[in-house]
Amino acid sequence: MSDPKLVRIREKLDDLLAVINDKSDAFKEQVRFSYADEKDIEETWGGAKMVVTSAPVKPPSEDADGITWSRFESITWVSTPHAKSLGWVIKEIRDIFKGTLTSMNKYDFYGSLGEAAIAYQDLNEDYETEIGIATAAIEQAYKVLELWEDNIENRPFYYQA
Repeated sequence: MSDPKLVRIREKLDDLLAVINDKSDAFKEQVRFSYADEKDIEETWGGAKMVVTSAPVKPPSEDADGITWSRFESITWVSTPHAKSLGWVIKEIRDIFKGTLTSMNKYDFYGSLGEAAIAYQDLNEDYETEIGIATAAIEQAYKVLELWEDNIENRPFYYQA
């Protein structure tokens, strides 16, 4: 028997994917972002050790201390000219998964969304699009949901007695 909470998450992900694919007004408001000069650079998502930004990611200097390097390396950095669009999608996914993400699983969850976006960029280096990178994050959210649906040990904390 399907869990109603997971069914609802799937329905909301389906709705979000439709918004992206239909190029709805809600998504169009997020796109067409460019950074012509420094004042336009923005970080559109930051949390759970993932950052989505339009700025180039600059590692600390080589002589930086170990703590600085450790903090930098523990974060999944997604640098994209489509940061505004991707940040909006990440926030929508956050709202969809509200109540299932805890301090125990949110770092892996958001890290996997960031890694999916980076993998999309690596595969589409010359052809990165707002819809493409947004869809990559949504696809990863579906994969997490499928893992929860198929494997009781990996389900969110609220399943445990």
